[in-house]
Amino acid sequence: MIRLNKKQSPEAIFLQYSVFTSTFMTMVFTVNLIYFVTVLELDPLQMVLVGTTLELSIFLFEIPTGVVADTISRRTSIIIGVFLIGIGFVVQATFQSFVFILIAQVIWGLGYTFTSGATQAWITDEIGEFQAGSAFLHAA
Repeated sequence: MIRLNKKQSPEAIFLQYSVFTSTFMTMVFTVNLIYFVTVLELDPLQMVLVGTTLELSIFLFEIPTGVVADTISRRTSIIIGVFLIGIGFVVQATFQSFVFILIAQVIWGLGYTFTSGATQAWITDEIGEFQAGSAFLHAA
């Protein structure tokens, strides 16, 4: 059961975040592929373009969003990232157009880069380097 209160330790929050992120991302990616092929009827070239758009957006946004995480707040960066990833998935599910799928991939890629590295850096700052190794092992 998830308890959202101030008494929950950062490590517990990190572990819950890791489990839910891993579970839901696996489900979403599986459903996405089926959705792209069966509902949107994307051809192989379009599928490659969707993946390329996602990877290119991650490549382009990685450094700017890393600067945000390092200068403003890692926790804020994670929150922004999760929010943007959610928006990307909503856009993808709402608009059944190839162009909107590409836009959703850019939004998703931007959101991912806000969380990339910031999650590990945040938990290491919160609980220390020694305990972070154990947290990473449990999260994996």
